[in-house]
Amino acid sequence: VSTQSTGTLIEMMRQICFIVIFLTIAYVVNTLDCRWYNKAYLVVDRAISHKIASIPGLVRLAFHDCVGESCNGCLNLNDPMNAGLAEDRKLLDYIYQQEHLSSVMSRADFWSLGGQVALIRGALNIPHPPHHLSFNIQFLHGRKDCSISPEWHLSDGFPNAHGDYKEIKRVLGDMFQLNNQEIVALLGAHSLGGAHRNGSGFILNWDDSPTTFSNSYFQNLASLPYTHTNVAYHNHPRRMEFIARGKPSLMMLNTDMSIWKETKSIQRHDEYYTGRVVCDEQHVTIPLDVSNFVQSQCSCAFTSKYVQEYASDLQHFFNDFPRSWHKMVNNGYISRGGETELHPPREGECGYCIPEGGYCRVGFYGSLSCCDGYSCEYNQCH
Repeated sequence: VSTQSTGTLIEMMRQICFIVIFLTIAYVVNTLDCRWYNKAYLVVDRAISHKIASIPGLVRLAFHDCVGESCNGCLNLNDPMNAGLAEDRKLLDYIYQQEHLSSVMSRADFWSLGGQVALIRGALNIPHPPHHLSFNIQFLHGRKDCSISPEWHLSDGFPNAHGDYKEIKRVLGDMFQLNNQEIVALLGAHSLGGAHRNGSGFILNWDDSPTTFSNSYFQNLASLPYTHTNVAYHNHPRRMEFIARGKPSLMMLNTDMSIWKETKSIQRHDEYYTGRVVCDEQHVTIPLDVSNFVQSQCSCAFTSKYVQEYASDLQHFFNDFPRSWHKMVNNGYISRGGETELHPPREGECGYCIPEGGYCRVGFYGSLSCCDGYSCEYNQCH
């Protein structure tokens, strides 16, 4: 065989290998069809039914996975910022392996789906929804896991709860490319869950119903009087938060208060946040254990108008939140042109509604309702 023929044969083999690799990648990206999506949705949905208290943690896991360069299915459980997420990760990983979902979606995709299902279930916990309440969110897949998923060894730069709006902007604005209104909308997820002393060291919940996803976070922020106090145990690192007067089971973090009032968190020369806060325009330090000082003495933040809008109109909040969530769970997958590299499930008739067999409630619409062709009977789509 001539040298020229050999070279031609080698080149042909290279081209064939390239085509095979390309088709394999294309197949993997598009293997998630509606049958597999519905299966994945339902196993998470049933896990939530078994343990309603998992709703906040699943939403938090989706958020923490996306802080950093991308949503990558990796979580450093040794990072104090991830304290309390071990059980939620364990729950989803057990389902992921038992249901053999790795053949159709990455772990990052599944964690994103877990957060989306938890949001839907949280919204369905609203006891008396306003007329025709709608919430629309579309699941997309195609995220890539890091090489050591689900483990991770880096600290991804989570926002410091002792910080202020500048600290929020660093993460939600710079990492997720959210504008000011989108940042406020995303923080509305704080209607879910709370803080735990054995985790972050902070305590209490943002709302009385920590498994209900609603606009209650904004209502509490705009209406309740708060006292700034240190909730840490004696001789433990300072943990400053705002505790609601008359509702001592509720709190707001320094970062939360900064979207309602023009506050600034005090930093040392090494940029360490001390936990103490000043009214920024007045340059007055907010005293400890004095009720209602921040509401009465600090000016309104420029973002307070969004807090007021969402506090007074749940549908407005539900209209805006999906855009913020979409940007968050697309972190690392947005092209220079602003388009996402992720895809909806093949066939296109799923990913935005509750599939057959899923938990439902009559009186909700959009992604909170059953897919076309099914109706909600006895809290299940049939």
